[in-house]
Amino acid sequence: MGYSKVIEDMIEEKLLYLHTAFIGKVTKVYYNKDSAWKPYKADVQPLNMLSLVNGKTVKPAIIKDVPILDNAKYKLNISLSEKEDTANITGTRMQKGAIVFCLCAERDITETKKGKMVAPPIGHHQIKDCVIIGQL
Repeated sequence: MGYSKVIEDMIEEKLLYLHTAFIGKVTKVYYNKDSAWKPYKADVQPLNMLSLVNGKTVKPAIIKDVPILDNAKYKLNISLSEKEDTANITGTRMQKGAIVFCLCAERDITETKKGKMVAPPIGHHQIKDCVIIGQL
């Protein structure tokens, strides 16, 4: 094995832990204590297996306490009637089993999601720093 293969493997391993976005399944939904119908965070199981450098694939861990953007808390169903020029809008709140699209922040969001301005720890695009931005 040459040096170029070792370097390629090192780069590939770093890229395995660089996350931008993924599709997952909600395993648990947390609701506001003041309003039982309003979800605010969820646990998410990423649906893509991880392919390791050694060729093995593994199931990724469940990500706990993922914040949910307001526009992703409900899935709207809209039906339009051209004859009557009306729209019928119904919706369901996020629930266990929902398929969601998650976006990973560039830096750690542990303190910033509380509204604090901090210098983040080392690391970029970690899967733990994701936010649910929509339901599929």
